[in-house]
Amino acid sequence: RLLATQLDTHYRNANIRIAMSQQMINRLLPNPQSTEESIDDTILGARVSGKSLTSTMLKVFLIPDKKQWRMGVQASGEVSSDTETRRRAATFHNKGSSRYTVNKDLLVDRRGIRVGRAVAETDIESELLGFETAFDSLPVVGAMMRSFVRNQYNSQAGQARTVYENRVSRRARNQFDEEITNQLVNLEDRFQSRYLSPLKQLNLSPMAVDLQTTTSSRLILRYRLAGSKQMAAHTPRPRAPGDSLLSIQIHESAINNTLQNLKLDGKRTDLRSLYRDIAEAFDRPDITIPEDIPANVIVAMADHEAVRVRFENGKVNLRIHLKELKSGTRHKWRNFILTAS
Repeated sequence: RLLATQLDTHYRNANIRIAMSQQMINRLLPNPQSTEESIDDTILGARVSGKSLTSTMLKVFLIPDKKQWRMGVQASGEVSSDTETRRRAATFHNKGSSRYTVNKDLLVDRRGIRVGRAVAETDIESELLGFETAFDSLPVVGAMMRSFVRNQYNSQAGQARTVYENRVSRRARNQFDEEITNQLVNLEDRFQSRYLSPLKQLNLSPMAVDLQTTTSSRLILRYRLAGSKQMAAHTPRPRAPGDSLLSIQIHESAINNTLQNLKLDGKRTDLRSLYRDIAEAFDRPDITIPEDIPANVIVAMADHEAVRVRFENGKVNLRIHLKELKSGTRHKWRNFILTAS
């Protein structure tokens, strides 16, 4: 057991390392878009109608953590509105500006993604552009009524502002929660179907060996692709450049383990079928066979290490060992090796 533990620790280490900076993550976020909506609401018994224009900016902050990815997602925006408020015999015309900030914690570890509850803060400014009453045309009564209506408006402005701030906060929280949840579900589904499921079908046992958020605002992922009977990395990774936005380091064992589990050793088939079989192994039925691949070429792969790669001197060296290559009935070659860099 001790020997197995030592082998697993030192000779089955992570063979893929990805480091992504906070700056890169923010570059990948969707561009802010403005949305225009109609307003039809009731506040303190008054009917409010009009239009609003909302603009939002997303930003991610990385929080140091040695055991997981920890980040704060922030949505900040502004809502500009032109509204008309009707109450009894008076109609008010307002121009408003609401600034809001919504923050949400996001954690990623080996068990999956966890999200915290969104917290929103709002700051609302409103300007009364003017108002009219049903009695404006009456000489004395009109002036008295306007004075009474303005006093009523001023006395209830603070309460109405509080009610409106709470509604803006609640709406911003709910909308942010829904959008973040939908995006994460879609992202996880795409990762599962595009990458994780094919790797599992190839018995590569994909596993996150280590996740951390560094003090230099980087997300680090150390990943292993190696079946239960396969080795992985056994050398320290070179240090990625400190000013890089994104770095991806791959040990040759990640590719060789994948090639081995494609079960190409000893395989005999035609070239177009081989192309199709490899595409199906990675669950990529959308990949079409290029027209320049001939249909009458038969290949027989070597029985051991038919395809291997070596990473040497800054190059990827590919080696293909064939027992036989046959084109039609007239051309046949046996036992040779193809190499490419």
